[in-house]
Amino acid sequence: MESQKPYINLHTHRKDCAEHTLNLFNCLIPEGVPEDQPLFSAGLHPWHADKISLEQLTTLLTTYASDPRFLAIGETGLDYQVAVQKELQIAVFMRQIELSRDLKFPLILHCVKAWEDLIRLTHQHTTPKILHGYNGSRELTIRLLDNGFYFSLGKQTMQGSSKFEKALSIIPLSRIFCETDDADLPIHLIYQQVAKLRGIPLPDLKEEIFSTFSHLFGKRHSQENITSHV
Repeated sequence: MESQKPYINLHTHRKDCAEHTLNLFNCLIPEGVPEDQPLFSAGLHPWHADKISLEQLTTLLTTYASDPRFLAIGETGLDYQVAVQKELQIAVFMRQIELSRDLKFPLILHCVKAWEDLIRLTHQHTTPKILHGYNGSRELTIRLLDNGFYFSLGKQTMQGSSKFEKALSIIPLSRIFCETDDADLPIHLIYQQVAKLRGIPLPDLKEEIFSTFSHLFGKRHSQENITSHV
């Protein structure tokens, strides 16, 4: 039987109006927040770490925290493949970790070639940490699980990577989300692929992800309020 729970698109840059889907639109600071988005996350991406000051960042995120549509800080994190100085990336990331702790919002994380620093800097962070677009190895996944991370899976699930499939096989369903990011791809196809790779019925995956989403974001919305945004 088909689950009545909506699809949860945890991280998207597209203004998607798909039926029976709850989208968490990602606003990249310093861009403004579109008024037509019922739920959003916002953070300073490591690519843009030099665009505004730490004081401006703090003011923006503190302001967003009072908006009932705001659910998470991010995407933020570290990317050591870009030219932005590592020291600046770390300072900006640390500020957002502190704000996540003080304001009590989950973090949505971007990480490229910076896993050691990401794990070290977030080791004692107690609010939820969600890695978006995750595509790591089984060995890395074990470390991240031990450090309390959640995993948001996107278009990488469609690429037939045996490395990714081995990693996915050990992630508890209660730590999984799905996303489209910037891909022109329906979220239900990501769900279908994850369910297929895990060998579970699609309705079971929908129920599990909705339950996890409700648990992590229940500070802001009850289950009834969450479904009202679909």
